[in-house]
Amino acid sequence: MPCQIRIPMAVAMIALTFYSASRAAAKDSEALCEGGAVTNTDGTFETAYWWQYGGVVSPDYGAFAERFEADGQLCQIGLQYTGIGVLEIGGPLDLYVWADESNIPGSVLYFRTNVFVGNVPIWPVIGEHYEDVTLILCVDSPYWIGFWGNWPNQSAELLLAVDLTGEPGQAMTKVAPGQSFPEGWQPVNDVFGPTHALGISIKLADCSPVPARPMSWGRVKSLYAP
Repeated sequence: MPCQIRIPMAVAMIALTFYSASRAAAKDSEALCEGGAVTNTDGTFETAYWWQYGGVVSPDYGAFAERFEADGQLCQIGLQYTGIGVLEIGGPLDLYVWADESNIPGSVLYFRTNVFVGNVPIWPVIGEHYEDVTLILCVDSPYWIGFWGNWPNQSAELLLAVDLTGEPGQAMTKVAPGQSFPEGWQPVNDVFGPTHALGISIKLADCSPVPARPMSWGRVKSLYAP
């Protein structure tokens, strides 16, 4: 089922002020890229989204994806997140980079399993985690960055922070069978309501002229086979 934090506007304003003054810096990876983070948010988050129980189905139903247009070598993927209970560690997550295919996530360009984030704070405090990309991956816009929470038929381990301030963006979520929405990739705006951007960010470096190449699902899995 799709879930989000619903709070009165007065509380939302307090949460926003609290976030601006007390952001939880949970960056477990040192910044290896030359520039700053690339994000579609304005740096503030007014709510959080998540799927749980029947909305999370292997291999990737319940995933979230944000569209990016910045070119370069992708060296880190960042998540901004929160929780409704204290967790010392959140996850596991599977991180994805997808090629764009007709304005939805398509071929898998990169896939990393069993990612955990530390120190999941309680809303309205926002945590942040950057995970290194372990392959040399040069991306040409547009493409999609996102994750799947590996907790099928369970409650959510962490909640994805969401920016509502601004025009609705192009974020997507993959709806599992049996939900109240069409199955497959659907606009977040249609499932959760008007959304400016998800708490997903990236860090880029200068790239040699070697384009990212789509991989078959079998080839992706073989990279991480024991």
